[in-house]
Amino acid sequence: MCGIAGVYRFDGGRVERGPLEAMTARMLHRGPDDEGFYRADAVGLGMRRLSIIDLTGGHQPLGNEDGTVWVVMNGEIYNYVELRAELEAKGHRFRTRSDTETIVHLYEEEGTEAVRRLNGMFAFALYDAARRALWVVRDRLGVKPLFYTEHAGALYFASDLDALVAGIGSREVDRAAFLRYLGLGYVPHPHSIYAGVQKLSPGEWLWVSREGVRVEPYWRVAMFESWRGTDVEAAAQLRHLLDDAVRLELRSDVPLGVFLSGGLDSSAVVALAASRVDRPLRTLTVAFAGKASADEGFAREVASAFATEHRELALTSAEAARGLEELIPFLDEPIADSAVIPSYLLAREARAEGIKVLLTGAGGDEMFGGYRRHHWPRAGSATWLAEVLPARARAVASRALAAMDPERAVLVRDPRIAFGAGISGASLALCAGALRRREDAAALLDGFTQTFGALSAEGRAEHGFAYLRMSLDLGEYLVGNVLALLDKSTMACSVEGRVPLLDHRLVEFAFALPASLNLLEGRPKGLFRRALRGLLPEALVDRGKDGFNAPMGVWIDDALGARIDAELCDGPIDWLDDLFDLDVLRAAARDPRRRRRAAETLYSLFVFSRWYRSHVDK
Repeated sequence: MCGIAGVYRFDGGRVERGPLEAMTARMLHRGPDDEGFYRADAVGLGMRRLSIIDLTGGHQPLGNEDGTVWVVMNGEIYNYVELRAELEAKGHRFRTRSDTETIVHLYEEEGTEAVRRLNGMFAFALYDAARRALWVVRDRLGVKPLFYTEHAGALYFASDLDALVAGIGSREVDRAAFLRYLGLGYVPHPHSIYAGVQKLSPGEWLWVSREGVRVEPYWRVAMFESWRGTDVEAAAQLRHLLDDAVRLELRSDVPLGVFLSGGLDSSAVVALAASRVDRPLRTLTVAFAGKASADEGFAREVASAFATEHRELALTSAEAARGLEELIPFLDEPIADSAVIPSYLLAREARAEGIKVLLTGAGGDEMFGGYRRHHWPRAGSATWLAEVLPARARAVASRALAAMDPERAVLVRDPRIAFGAGISGASLALCAGALRRREDAAALLDGFTQTFGALSAEGRAEHGFAYLRMSLDLGEYLVGNVLALLDKSTMACSVEGRVPLLDHRLVEFAFALPASLNLLEGRPKGLFRRALRGLLPEALVDRGKDGFNAPMGVWIDDALGARIDAELCDGPIDWLDDLFDLDVLRAAARDPRRRRRAAETLYSLFVFSRWYRSHVDK
């Protein structure tokens, strides 16, 4: 696990060391154990290393035998042991035990096709000196981040947006990206919060040469309902894939543990991991003050069933507010999901206890239909109206609802708006009323229709209601929100977060299943539950979903609410003052009933404002 950065000059000139050092210095938290640089021809590579595999020998950049191929990588290649044996049998000589070196030799054998052989989470940059070309790759699911931009005749890239900005020396918040953030709570790829800077999308690579930059996809989930077999066979295959994914992701030369939320996904990871380690597994969970939840009780039950060393962190509103302030300097891009706070505090606790790797249960809901929004909505709800009414009728319904229920009035306009706002919890009525410019309010809604453009009658007919929404969550919400917050919160503490449920073999299998098999018995996670019977306590297998989000409605009436009020109302940043009628925001923030209804939007504005002060308005 590292932070990587690099520069490629199109004019063939030598890359100066200064920008590379500035970029890597900004990523010290991503790699406190080591640093390294490579400069030759028109390319410069830099990295900061968090040592996980081959602690003493895995220094990067890593090259091949004759120094014609060099690589820097952020992440892990989990099947490196098997790949190394194969490559050594073909005559390749390895100088280290590092998983990163596998990429170099595999590229020598297979060129860019090598990426299809890699099982892992990664963003890497490989320089081929013979071709004077740079190959920059992001993993299939987007677990690890990669930002890039063309600036002053060169391509710059980095694992961290602040690092990239340190290299190019400029930062300008992109208005359209901010409006997407306001609606979704995150900035969706390929956009970033800064103008002119992009995210490399999951399953894509850049090929950079004197001729310019070429972006190519190498992986997409496109196997809907192609698998044939019985439910018994499907459950057995799923159990096998789950077990093998956990087996691979337990590979580590440093202590590891598991985020145990008490839900089905993380409990499955604990159960499978506990059977493969030779000492008690270490697990961590959080209990939210003010949130009625059975999660911590289930977490304790799982910890007891598998004899783990369990640590439970109690979290109040005041502690959450302090934790967020600690985290803000490490948030290279704003993210408004409150789950980032407990994730950060648990990672901080893990690091204090000597744990450098944490496995999580992220991804199970997106693959196995675990969210309510994947299933047909309740009759009469705004989402249901948006789904069943034709466009003209939706417009009429929206106008009729405008006076009585302005929030529903916005949602019924379009199923893409209803779906996106259902994810974020954004108060679109407050946004529409507070934004000064009509075109900004329109752009906010356009962000939903562009991000979730596949939610059309044609798309539903082709892929079905649930699978279409599951695949959108996999490619959008999971990447921009769930995995982004995991990466930012763990790396802020120099801890590596792993996601065994997102082994690409599991993902391909899940989306190849007929919907009737995946959602067995018409239940969310029906097949997943079947595969886990006999492994987990029955009560846990059969329970419903309870998310990892904080009780924002309670927090906003407590310590966090006071900070939000002061930030947005007493001394707002110029950016917000320019975009919003602050009197409208003040009215919402200071009225208890309206404040609770608009809690997620007020919180997202608060996070952005704190982020802006820390990263932009220095």
